[in-house]
Amino acid sequence: MTTHTHGDPRIWKGCVFGAVALVIASIFFPYWKMLFQAPQYPKGLRLQVYVHRVQGDVREIDNLNHYIGMKKLQDAALWERKLSIPAMVLAMILALAAMLLPFRWSLPASLPIISIPFAFAADMYHWLHYYGTHLNPKAPIRLKPFVPPLFGVGRVGQFSTHAHFGMGFYLALLASILMTAALILRYRARKTVRRRAMARSSTPVTLAVLLILAATARAKVFHVHPDPSSKTLSAALAAAGDGDVIVVHGGRIHGHWTLTKSVTLLGAGDPVLDGDGTDTILRLQAPGITVRGFTLTRSGNVLAQEDAGILVTAPRATIAANRFRDVLFGVILRNAPGSRIVGNVFRGRPLPPPRRGDLIRIWYSHDVVIENNTVRQGRDVVLWYSDRIHVRANTVRDGRYGLHFMYCNRGRIEANTLEGNSVGAFLMYSRDLRLHHNRLLGNRGPSGFGIGLKDMESAHLTDNFILDNRRGLFMDNSSGRASRNYIAFNDVGITTLPSVFDFTFTENSLVRN
Repeated sequence: MTTHTHGDPRIWKGCVFGAVALVIASIFFPYWKMLFQAPQYPKGLRLQVYVHRVQGDVREIDNLNHYIGMKKLQDAALWERKLSIPAMVLAMILALAAMLLPFRWSLPASLPIISIPFAFAADMYHWLHYYGTHLNPKAPIRLKPFVPPLFGVGRVGQFSTHAHFGMGFYLALLASILMTAALILRYRARKTVRRRAMARSSTPVTLAVLLILAATARAKVFHVHPDPSSKTLSAALAAAGDGDVIVVHGGRIHGHWTLTKSVTLLGAGDPVLDGDGTDTILRLQAPGITVRGFTLTRSGNVLAQEDAGILVTAPRATIAANRFRDVLFGVILRNAPGSRIVGNVFRGRPLPPPRRGDLIRIWYSHDVVIENNTVRQGRDVVLWYSDRIHVRANTVRDGRYGLHFMYCNRGRIEANTLEGNSVGAFLMYSRDLRLHHNRLLGNRGPSGFGIGLKDMESAHLTDNFILDNRRGLFMDNSSGRASRNYIAFNDVGITTLPSVFDFTFTENSLVRN
């Protein structure tokens, strides 16, 4: 076997690690941005494109684009957005593997991570060209085909546009430069670093450690074990800083904790946080906190002070894959915009409904996502004073109000099952709430509405199954549209009070009410 003499490889390997860390960081920032300005929009409309999603004033821009015959933004690059994260993970694995491969194979293994920003820019230009040159000829306003600018200032009708690349793109571009520099440095040093050093760095354990370090970037990881001699959760929270990760391994921990730093709290082996029957168990008071993989049990039982499993009072929290048992309130978001409650299981206390707490309560928190949760034996799922809430694929059973909206605008409620409650969904004092593909079954309390509307403006009810309720649909002083709903086997199909106005019914099926 031929033995090469090599120099110190730390510099070019550091470039590789830096490139991988930058690509990971780039996922969390937009790659491209555009600002639309016109006299009727003094603050402008903003669009941000990430590698896997589009956000900003998408609905407003789509509404305007409709008039010139342009397709909806969310319909663009569907496959690219679905595959972007797996493709980037593969590119990072290949980049790390390139350190272990013979030099002649390191170039093709490095090309995927080098090409990320250029592939994004080329694909972005393709879709801008396609959208601008495939306008609907039957649109109300007809424009000549055009190409919105990828970078710089342009004009669409009366709108001026300002397009530029975002932080994510520049992080990916810097990663591309670092990976290129790593190849050049390795080429120059290939006769000065011993192959034995490369072999030492190629063990599976070392590679796994490097992948973990790259994935966590600068984050420190603290471990909490059931062993009393290990670091306690309170000590780990005190020692951790913003961006750090705390992993709790199994066991039952008693107490109450306040998180004042932007940490990630992960449960491994289903650890239990036990509140001993008093107060709120976790209080999240810093932005961007994640709590995942815990069982939270035995909160306090005082309704007046809203004893809960988790109380969030800061933006962008993620509460995911937890179990809430024997709690009064489950999760309360209070002034916590942009938060996510996903994949949790809630079960309240076996008390009369008025004595129970709300297992999910949203209060003055816009742009919240509530998805794939199972909620049983609570009082209500309350959503008040919060706009643009997305409630999707949840199951709510054995409560008072399955969903209770008040003063919430432009929300989406879709694919939920609300079954066996006193009322399925009660929507009040709000506008432009859209209920699609929900199942409202057997809601038979004293009111017993499947869906109740009171003082609602522009409610949209589409493709819902409203079955076996005391009243399928109840409306008071509301406007909107009900289309393609299946309203069947209710004691009363539809009740409308004289104050209902401007409400359209089309293509609904009313069967055996």
